[in-house]
Order: sequence, then C-alpha cells, then structure tokens
Amino acid sequence: MSSYLYRGSSAFGFVSEKLFVIIRAEIDVGALPDMIDKGELRPLGTQCCSTQELCDLFDILYNKKPVSPVRVWEAEYDENVLLLPAGHGQRQITALVAAVRRQHVGEERVDLIFNLEHDADDEQKTIFAVAGDGLEHLANWVKVADVLGTYTDRQFLKHAGVMRIDDSRFDKYTRHLARVRAILDYGYPMEIQRRPLARPKW
Repeated sequence: MSSYLYRGSSAFGFVSEKLFVIIRAEIDVGALPDMIDKGELRPLGTQCCSTQELCDLFDILYNKKPVSPVRVWEAEYDENVLLLPAGHGQRQITALVAAVRRQHVGEERVDLIFNLEHDADDEQKTIFAVAGDGLEHLANWVKVADVLGTYTDRQFLKHAGVMRIDDSRFDKYTRHLARVRAILDYGYPMEIQRRPLARPKW
C-alpha cells in the first residue's frame, strides 16, 4: 500500500474467481495534495465541481459533518498508486485540493474566501464563497489558502481591523480561523478497492 497514513477497516467479496478487498479509510484533507504530487493518488479526470458545490463542501468540512465516501482503486501496475475515477468524487477532490492551494483547474483559479463574521446559528449568513464578486475586499473576508498556509492570525485580524486582544471580535475570529485550519485534519472517507487476488482453494 501507499506510504500515506489512513484510519479504517476492511471488507471482502468475490467476483468470479477473484477476491476483492475494500478498505474503508479516512485520509486527512491536508495529505491529499502531497499524495497527488507524489503520484500516490491519481485523478482520472480534470473537471471540478461547481463553485456552489465547493462552498457547500467546505461548509460541511468546517462544521465537521459527514461526507459520502469516494471510491478509489489500487492500480494493478503499482500497489502504491490509488486511481480516482472521473465522476462526482473526483470533481470534489480536484476542487478541494485546488482550493487548498489556490491552484488553476484549466483556465480557472480556484480562490475560496471565508467570512470571519458569522455565527453558528445564523444559517442565512454565507461562510464560504469564491473570490471575484468583490467580497474578498471586505474586511471580514479572508482567503482560505492564506489561512491554511500559516499558523498566525495576526495578518487576518489586522485586515479585519482587530488591533487589540480586548476587542470583542478577537476570540470569535481566532476561533473561526482555528476551525478553518482544522479542515486539514478532517478525515475524508474513501473506499479503497485493493487489486484482485485469486480465490483461495480450501
């Protein structure tokens, strides 16, 4: 198997005379970009999900809600390579990784922004959006890739006009920034289908 770390369990099944093993795993969101860079995870498509789907996905990860598992296959030519077939799961993973790194997908740069000024019980207030309509210039909106790329809050608090620790917004904004960074530790569920084995003869 690949060198990445995962948490999960296994299931077994037979098709014809082949034994298929499915590993139900959780792979940290923060590990996905490196896995793709190293060739351990290879998307077989290049499409992204819609911007609204991406914002909804980040909202789910931010609030630690469950997401549907993505099915991947262990490559027959290399057990250290996982193939991510084209489809809904691939589009989500491609967009997720692009947003984490603010990368281009085709000609589009995936630039996600985050609203520091929101409350858990306010479902009407947007938490994540895609830069481009001017929101990124408002004091309470910050770029997700910038937040994920640093462990200090100073630049984001300064951008929001929070200069003192006794500012009523200080605890709220630092708590929200910590929750954004915690997305990297979210265990993204995957069902890993191992290479088929010959059916044992008992």
